[in-house]
Amino acid sequence: MTKKQHDEGLGTLDGMPVRSTGVAITNAGDGLSQAMKTDPMLLHSTDKVYVVLECEVGKITFEPIKDGDGYKRVHTLRAGTATLIDADSVGSAIDAQREKNLRAIEAERGVQRLPIELEDEHRRNEHEFISAVEGCSLCDEAKAAT
Repeated sequence: MTKKQHDEGLGTLDGMPVRSTGVAITNAGDGLSQAMKTDPMLLHSTDKVYVVLECEVGKITFEPIKDGDGYKRVHTLRAGTATLIDADSVGSAIDAQREKNLRAIEAERGVQRLPIELEDEHRRNEHEFISAVEGCSLCDEAKAAT
């Protein structure tokens, strides 16, 4: 989905808003099993691994949201080729997504970070993937300078 599509909303279904999206991935085990067969790797019970899946969007369904005020659009992804990849290759992307997820959860709960925490994150480049973080004085200064 492009940013423009996201900014314009997720559309409607039967006059009701589509309020969220989700995914279901099928065939993931098959693609990864083939990768492990082609390039065997010994994994241990405490190892952390990163899996990259090549997927094709297939069926799209709409599920009613529990409160009855709209739908969730669910994309079924059929996995094809899969591989295990090292943390050095994907670590920063995983960290950035983890932070975005945390901020979304915090926003849903009404949690607001203290400005000093935001400034510390800014100095460590922990929220540079966001155009500007609300409440971070350093982001505000950078935005004002442009």
